[in-house]
Amino acid sequence: MKIISCFSRLGEIAALAEAGAAELYCGLDQGSFVDAGLDGGRKALETAIVRAHALGLGITLAVNRMQFDFAGAERRRFVEDLLALDRLGIDNFIVANPAILLMVNEHCARQGLAGLRAGLHLSSVQPCFNHLAVRFFQRFGFRRLILSNQLSCAEAIPILRACRKAGVETEIFDYIFFGCPYINGRCDFHALGTKSAAPCRPAGSALALKARPLDPRRSGEVAAIRERFAARMQRGGPSRISNPASFFDFVVQGVQYVKFGTRMDPLPEKVRKVRLIAAKVRLVQTLIERYGVAPARRAFLAQARKLDRMGWPREGAAPLPSPAAAR
Repeated sequence: MKIISCFSRLGEIAALAEAGAAELYCGLDQGSFVDAGLDGGRKALETAIVRAHALGLGITLAVNRMQFDFAGAERRRFVEDLLALDRLGIDNFIVANPAILLMVNEHCARQGLAGLRAGLHLSSVQPCFNHLAVRFFQRFGFRRLILSNQLSCAEAIPILRACRKAGVETEIFDYIFFGCPYINGRCDFHALGTKSAAPCRPAGSALALKARPLDPRRSGEVAAIRERFAARMQRGGPSRISNPASFFDFVVQGVQYVKFGTRMDPLPEKVRKVRLIAAKVRLVQTLIERYGVAPARRAFLAQARKLDRMGWPREGAAPLPSPAAAR
């Protein structure tokens, strides 16, 4: 399982590569679901592509905003900008709204241009909840599916099978660092009128709203949605989906990539998270090699739950527990 790290500054690239990241991704404010774009904008992205490729890293740009409000000229400008970014050597685009791809294809057909060269990743902002959805999105040429964090591994198994059959890569977010566990790609918690609020998981396990101003006219609606969401994700307790058990199971099921997405973290924290994810993957793999899958799962859960409460070590892998100690 390879590790993908977000980045937001050019000076972070070398350190994240040294920490163990195999791919990097960022956004530009005009097209990303989260307005936390790369410092320096497009000019910085050109430099980032060169630096990442020199270090053997893939680089991906998030163009995963769901809703676009285009007049004719704006639509054409957006497509032309996307094609220009593609020609810079971006390896992949993360896309949530397939309409973007239709716009690009139509524009290229009219202008006699080649289409996108970069690979396409289907964003978790446009979640796939079953294998039929995988089949639908295949027609747009996606080479990787980023799984919704609302899916447990057991729920995702038919999707993973469909992806393997189709040759589509799969990717998950790390359960500790995901951030906002949005309800689906149409979630408007982040844009309630001129105010914003989003359900998020703080340091503890309880679901809460971010401390942001909320449009009072929408407060009742948000509370009702939050209650339904809490029932789905927690049912009165800790997260039942984004947890160590799902992490272990996704590794066993052969998911190829894992990432975290807290783009505005300072560099030392990003480096720590890359190393921590690498330590967890090594821990799963080492335990399986030593003890087999079922005993390794018990051992990993015992260790992970303890470290989730106490805080994972800031350097290196967690010590390996024995299966007997996990019983």
